[in-house]
Amino acid sequence: MWDTAGIERYASLSPNYYKQSSAIIICYAVDNRLSLSSVVNHVTVAASHSACVPPVYFLCGSRSDCVSADMACSADINRVVSQLAVDVAACYSVSAATGRGVDGMFVDVARRLAESQRTAAEKHQTVTVVNESRCLHSCCTIS
Repeated sequence: MWDTAGIERYASLSPNYYKQSSAIIICYAVDNRLSLSSVVNHVTVAASHSACVPPVYFLCGSRSDCVSADMACSADINRVVSQLAVDVAACYSVSAATGRGVDGMFVDVARRLAESQRTAAEKHQTVTVVNESRCLHSCCTIS
């Protein structure tokens, strides 16, 4: 699990985190709409650097215990999700300060990830890598 906390000095390292990711949780602060607006960029970067097997994407609104005049509402979240070039499996609202929703989010992410991998295995999907990727997924073949 990697957390860059959106810090710009880690931006050059982020592509390395995404390459072998099975799941990507993009977080934003619910009490800051500007934070939500950065989700599109983070997902675009993640999608462009993911390995041959697409990861499952999740959106997490953190700081749900905070109240602000700049709160992101459901309409804001839906608008951002509709702009994404990937499907978002689920959206969560959590508070690290109080712990509300954190355990449930990780349990649900694990369940959904296992389910997506089981579905892919049942379909016996083989992905052909079109470049010289060093993908570690067993489904990949080099063409």
